[in-house]
Amino acid sequence: MKKIVKLISRVPVSDVPTFGSFVLVSYENDEAAFTDFSSIYDAAFLTDIKLRKKAIEALVFPKQLNGELKVITLRIYTNQEVVTNEMNYLEGYVKLTKGLSVGLKDFGFQDVREANNSGNIEGVVSGLKLVTTNSAANILLLTPKGFTPAKQANLVALMNTLDTDNVAQNAKLNERKTLVENNHIAINEFWNEITSICDIGKRIHKPISKAKTDEYTIEKVIARLRNDTKKTKASGVVPPKAKIIFKPLLGGRKRVVYSKPDGSYAIAGIAPNEYLATLIVKGKPNVIKTVVIEIGGHVVENFD
Repeated sequence: MKKIVKLISRVPVSDVPTFGSFVLVSYENDEAAFTDFSSIYDAAFLTDIKLRKKAIEALVFPKQLNGELKVITLRIYTNQEVVTNEMNYLEGYVKLTKGLSVGLKDFGFQDVREANNSGNIEGVVSGLKLVTTNSAANILLLTPKGFTPAKQANLVALMNTLDTDNVAQNAKLNERKTLVENNHIAINEFWNEITSICDIGKRIHKPISKAKTDEYTIEKVIARLRNDTKKTKASGVVPPKAKIIFKPLLGGRKRVVYSKPDGSYAIAGIAPNEYLATLIVKGKPNVIKTVVIEIGGHVVENFD
């Protein structure tokens, strides 16, 4: 079994490229001072470290994998909405039908709804298996009320698609994780190079400027990184008392907020990601948009 090299970075691996960017901005501003300190800090050095930063970014945020993951995740989110509608329809047919082999409360609707609302796709699939088993067992009674064998087949197909996409989504997430794990050495080497710049930067500026010294102090750079994360924000103005949902397309947690009586809303500290943002007014989806949020950024989204 291949031994995984331990990461030595003092920030999450997803923050390593950003940490590097912060340090390199300072380095470029002070390049002449570094060159005076040592001839190793020449134009070739800067070109090389920038290329290595891009390589680390490609490992941590692989474009092709992320693109494939977004397609799968979007399809899952779309089918979750279909599940909501299908459960409402089927529940209506069940209420219209007498003599079923299982009661309404035991048909399985509640489990599906709870799993769907929490984003637990495994739970949705498991719940749908119970629902479709019950609907299949009672199809002769349900058909005259409007739930036909064709609708039963469509519901089973929806369940199978969700199951397949959930497996595919997890596979892409694992593939992305493995890509990083297989390149811990390269990430560690980049971290060592960046922190070496920090060390020399402090030595150059300590006798001259505390402010410049702070730019190369690892703890200060990390604090700045965390502060930028806290400042990351999404806000806007929508109809009063509306519900706004931000669903991450590249992994992470869902964020939900409600607009105030004046229609304003704000989500502070939202994780940098690409989101499927949904505006729900009076219980119905009104506008659905893709929103990209970057670290330290403030996105204004009014769902126009």
